[in-house]
Amino acid sequence: MQLTDTALFRIYLQLPGGQTERISFTNPRITFFPASGKNKATIEYTPRLAEDGLYQLLVQAEDVTGNQSGDLDYKVNFEVINKKAISNVLNYPNPFSTSTQFVYTLTGSTTPDYFKIQIFTVGGRIVKEITQDDIGPLRIGTH
Repeated sequence: MQLTDTALFRIYLQLPGGQTERISFTNPRITFFPASGKNKATIEYTPRLAEDGLYQLLVQAEDVTGNQSGDLDYKVNFEVINKKAISNVLNYPNPFSTSTQFVYTLTGSTTPDYFKIQIFTVGGRIVKEITQDDIGPLRIGTH
């Protein structure tokens, strides 16, 4: 038998203050995809979280015969930062001679209008500028 409804799923969201709320499947930000050929059901949840802080998403589930989905509940901890910022900027390898990769995190609710990476020598001379056109479309998150 394949899982075709949400009755065997429970989703909880722990808020930054420690309060936990159950997320209802009537919430318009949840989409349930019933199991199909590979007998895999999927849930997509896209909340709007206005409060900055640490959250935890907890999912409990059973299969159609009543077996728990695992020995432990599925938990994901994450942090919401609504302030526009760039952080966790680093490159590797560092130092480099011919090539390097940049890692950074963009936060906020919208991407910046202008974005540029400048590479300097130790003496302060610009040796390369990488613009948004070089990078491609930006999105919020870690890159």
